[in-house]
Amino acid sequence: VAAEQILDVWPKVEPGLSVIRKRCKAQWFERDIRRHLLERRASLFVSEQGFLILEKCSEPLTFEPYLNVWLMFFRAGEAKKRKTELVAWLDAFAKHERCVTWKFSSPREEWAGEMKDVCEVEVITWRRT
Repeated sequence: VAAEQILDVWPKVEPGLSVIRKRCKAQWFERDIRRHLLERRASLFVSEQGFLILEKCSEPLTFEPYLNVWLMFFRAGEAKKRKTELVAWLDAFAKHERCVTWKFSSPREEWAGEMKDVCEVEVITWRRT
């Protein structure tokens, strides 16, 4: 979605972000995500089934670029139903962006079982609050 279209699709995206924030006890707010998108620090891809928010990052020591799947929201069961298509699209988009790979992290344990056939666990982060 182009920067000038962010506000047009925002009513479709914001409710999904609210669900993610509550479900994952995220430290950000929807306005923070909108600011990142408007400042082009992240990219938004919207479909009828949901949306992805991606950002190009680099490894801290090697500086190798990777695509971070920052936020993803789909209607119940849609991501699972379209997993092969979604993974292929992410592979292609990462390559298009000249990224070595793509990654995502989530506090939701069910992703570990769902993605084990296409991704490997890289690191588990523990945080004391």
